[in-house]
Amino acid sequence: MEERRVRTSYVMRRRYRRAAWIAALIGALLALVPVIESARSNDPSALYTPGFLGGSAALVLIGAAVPWLIVTALWRRTRNRHASEWY
Repeated sequence: MEERRVRTSYVMRRRYRRAAWIAALIGALLALVPVIESARSNDPSALYTPGFLGGSAALVLIGAAVPWLIVTALWRRTRNRHASEWY
């Protein structure tokens, strides 16, 4: 019979941190889709205006930050719920 491994706080934190990085990457890539489509359809000189660059940067940053924050909130909920089992 195989022994079960105990899930420690370190192992779970590492899993959630990896999930946060993956979620942030996917969110940033999904936020790049409308930016690229907008860049294709607009006049090339309009791409270098501060409004377009600032809006595009904000969209990509928000697209990366929101999934990261959601996974971090899920980690905190899990840590608070199971902390007594891990220590």
